[in-house]
Amino acid sequence: MVVETEDLEQLAESCLESAKALKQYLSSKGYAQPTFDQNGPESYPPLPPHIEIEQLKLIEASSKLRDLAAPPEDAVSFHPYIIMQDLNALRYVSAYRIASHIPLNKAISYPDLAEQAGVNVTQLRQVIRHCCSLHVFTEVDGKNGSGKHIAHTIASKSLLGPAGCWIDFVTLDVLPWSEAQLRGHQRWGHGSQEPNQTSFNAATNSEQPLFRYFETSAVQRERFSALMSYCAGMPALSREHISSGFDWKSLGRDAKVVDIAGNYGQSSVDIAKANPALTIVVQDLPNIVAQARAQKAHNIPGPLQANFSFEVHDMFEPQSITDADVYFYRMIFHDYSDKYAIKLLKALIPGMQKPGARLVICDIVLPPVGGAPAYLERFIRAQDMQMGMVLNALERDEQQWIELFAAADPRFKIRNIVMPQGSVMSMIEVVLEE
Repeated sequence: MVVETEDLEQLAESCLESAKALKQYLSSKGYAQPTFDQNGPESYPPLPPHIEIEQLKLIEASSKLRDLAAPPEDAVSFHPYIIMQDLNALRYVSAYRIASHIPLNKAISYPDLAEQAGVNVTQLRQVIRHCCSLHVFTEVDGKNGSGKHIAHTIASKSLLGPAGCWIDFVTLDVLPWSEAQLRGHQRWGHGSQEPNQTSFNAATNSEQPLFRYFETSAVQRERFSALMSYCAGMPALSREHISSGFDWKSLGRDAKVVDIAGNYGQSSVDIAKANPALTIVVQDLPNIVAQARAQKAHNIPGPLQANFSFEVHDMFEPQSITDADVYFYRMIFHDYSDKYAIKLLKALIPGMQKPGARLVICDIVLPPVGGAPAYLERFIRAQDMQMGMVLNALERDEQQWIELFAAADPRFKIRNIVMPQGSVMSMIEVVLEE
């Protein structure tokens, strides 16, 4: 799937070929074509695998074509300079809720928009015109010579919905934390594995790890919670991939799965749907378990509720359930440096006493550089940087996973790694050999 050529003409031909395939598929199914217009489709419909591949090839080939058409130094000069101002402009839009003051299917003058948002019109114009270069907002002529007006595009319109939480979190929270990265290195040195010696801590002057800090900051906690809810609906991060990345039916009837740090059991629902005969125990901290039990009827579909129970357990303490067939973690290990991830694995070992018991981890497995479609690789590389910045943690490639398991106990061996189609995460199956 990776577009390997650097030939300008071949890249252009690849773009045309993939664009035709994508356009023809959408037309054949009666779907609207992509457009910047605010009344265009908000997202692509579910695409069959062969068309999804063409979409990814189009994104990669067009991006590579652009990079090769620009001077080589652009990657380390104009491009990062512009990206910095992209984020700065979007931070302004987010902080002053600019999108919410622009009417749908109408245009508004700069002075009127500035008055409604309570901002300076000159600075507003600078920001909006920069955003227009991203196809976030568009500038149009006002009626009767009334000057330039601003209107929504489909991208700026999305800021009014759930997607708005993404740019809120990135620009209002993550951007200031990233600016403090070098200060963190200067304060605690390079290579710290402590979760409270990060760029985030340097920026906020907090001694608490990120998630404990959220407990004391309602505004940031709510932004992060909204982001997680939004991400859960993204196809690449969907929990639905849990059921296709591991053969849950192969466990047979009456098998037991322990979902460690499983919150309200959201991920386990997909496991139970794949094999309704499973017994599932969801473990988490006391306050979460209390809420999960109280909301069980809301979070777990009726026919599956009898399969579920909730148990208080600190995942850093020795595992007390010794008769499970699978111990499952989803998006847990990427929150921890190797120092603490090893402690998690060591705490699990006392529980893995049943013959054939295994560990299944749903997390990112980083590809080799250039080993995945550029559109997906850029995202997971950014995710890796993010985990390092806020928790001194990391996303791991296959070799790093192997080394992590070996450091915890040489008996841990990876049996299989599956990356479901359309997912950025993989299912890692691990056994504890005798």
